[in-house]
This record gives sequence, structure tokens and C-alpha cells, in this order.
Amino acid sequence: LGSKVEIVVTSPELAHEVLRDKDPVFSNRVIPDAGRAVAFDGVENIVGVPVGPKWRLLRRLCAQEMLSPAGLDSLYGLRRREFRSTLRYLYSQSQAGEPVDLGALMFVNMMNVVTSTLWGGTIGSESERAAIGKEFRALVAKLTELLGTPNLSDFFPVLAPFDLQGVRKKMERIRVRFDQIFDKIIQQRVNAQQDGSKMATDFLECMLKMEREGGDGKATFTMTDVKSLLLVQIIFLHPCFPNLLLL
Repeated sequence: LGSKVEIVVTSPELAHEVLRDKDPVFSNRVIPDAGRAVAFDGVENIVGVPVGPKWRLLRRLCAQEMLSPAGLDSLYGLRRREFRSTLRYLYSQSQAGEPVDLGALMFVNMMNVVTSTLWGGTIGSESERAAIGKEFRALVAKLTELLGTPNLSDFFPVLAPFDLQGVRKKMERIRVRFDQIFDKIIQQRVNAQQDGSKMATDFLECMLKMEREGGDGKATFTMTDVKSLLLVQIIFLHPCFPNLLLL
């Protein structure tokens, strides 16, 4: 493909060799130009960072704090709140005799559950959460579309500085908007901490604690890493994302 060689894994035996036997060889990924454009301050996130101390730190944060049974159990109340909200909406629509796009509704519910797990009750009102959720859906849909767009900058890296298709420019605008949203959410959490408010031990709280400590002694962890992990977790929700893993 242009100046790049792509290898297609076409059998279970090859998949086993690539994903298990020689995982350290194949685990480092080539990040597309659009992926580099959305990275905060040019810092690679957990998807693109090479295997090493930084990758292990990011992976441990996700596995132990975001996806561990204890972490999920501690946020049961937040998930229950979002699910009950969805049930109330379904009930109100059925009472009014209005049709419901069940697929879209489930997507919204999943988005709300994930964002609640990420930063809990930091965002105050339900209407504000709904507005941010709606904007996230639009931003993630555009982001995944750009990541999946065949880009001359990837096939012929010498052309990357010219951004002939404008993919990088569009992606940078999305990154700026995510940056603004995350800054607001993080600042609200910091203000709540300073006021002495009791907050749930959600994923954002764990990351801010790691950021204050500066890392784990083997790798640094900065506010840029906080934003990058938030973005990655949100993107993983999008139904198009499994297809993007093939790129």
C-alpha cells in the first residue's frame, strides 16, 4: 500500500504465532498520521506507546483501576443510576406511544455508563451530562471516521507535511475540543477536592492521584497522560472501534 508493506493474518495458526508466540515483536504498532494528530502534546497513548515501563504503567492503571472487579463494584451505584434513567425514558416513551430507536438508546446508555465510570459525579446536573454525552457521540463518530479514512500521508510518509486530504487538520480540531472538555472536567474535580467534597474513587480520581505522585518510579505520569487515557477509554466505546483495530 504505497510505500508500506501490510501483512494479513489469514489463519488461526498465524494468529496464534503473531498474538501469542511472538507478541513482543508485533505488539508495537505504527500509528497513522490521524492518530498522531489527536495525541495530546504529541504524547503517545496506551495504543501507540512502545512496550516498556510507560506502557506497563498505563496498562496497570486500566486493568487494576478501570476494569478490575473491585473497581467495577465500587461504581455499581453510578451504573445503576444510568440504567434506571434509561428505563424511565423507555417507560415515558411507551406511555406516550412514541417509537424508540433502541440501538441508539443503548449506545447512549453505554456512553453514560462509561463516562460515569471514568469521572463519576463530577459533572453536576443531568442535563449537563446529557449535553456532554451528546457532544462526545458526535466527536467520537467523526474521530473514528477520520481514523478509518485512507490517508496518503500514511501510504507515502514524505507527503505527510502537506496533509493533502486535510485529515490532520480536522483531527487537530477534534483534539482541541476534547482538550477543552477534559480541562473543564478535571478542574471541576480539583475544585471539589479543594472544597473538601467527598468524591467516588473513580478512574479519574486514581489517575489524578498517580499524576500527583509523578508516576510509579519507573515511568512518569503527567496530566497529558490523564487526558490521553480518558480519550482512549471513550473511543473504545464506539461501535466502529473494533474495525479500526484492523487498520
